[in-house]
Amino acid sequence: DYSKINYYDNENLYFKFYYNQKKIPDIKYTSGIKSDVVVICWGGSLINLVEVTNKLYEEDEIVVDVYCLQKIYPLCLKAIFNELEIETKLAVYEEDTNLGSIGNEIVSLANRYGFQKKILRLNTDIGIIPSSKHLENLHYPSIQSTYEKIREFYLND
Repeated sequence: DYSKINYYDNENLYFKFYYNQKKIPDIKYTSGIKSDVVVICWGGSLINLVEVTNKLYEEDEIVVDVYCLQKIYPLCLKAIFNELEIETKLAVYEEDTNLGSIGNEIVSLANRYGFQKKILRLNTDIGIIPSSKHLENLHYPSIQSTYEKIREFYLND
């Protein structure tokens, strides 16, 4: 009986896109100069990452490129990994836990394609998504926490 099934989803994404009517930009957000950090994301997380990249550049002069995957199946990242410079750092951002996620697959593919550096994982804590708006906002990576983690990741080699 399907009438007894409850379906819960990320309210933040619906609010950001349907009520504000923002559109997801194309696949690569870049400054056009050599990047210090490359972040791979997908879906609605690009909006937050654009704010983070601007803040990192304005306050710390850290250049961040963001690749927003529009198609996650089949997951083919070889072109992105081929573009990475030897000194570029890689981060994976997702609004999910790091257990059995797309981020795990990206890290696995990075190793397969020869990326040997440490990879920063930006994701939620393992646990149940809270139902109150305030607690949900604390559960997902915020702009400020993402900024601080990427900054620390870049500065501490």
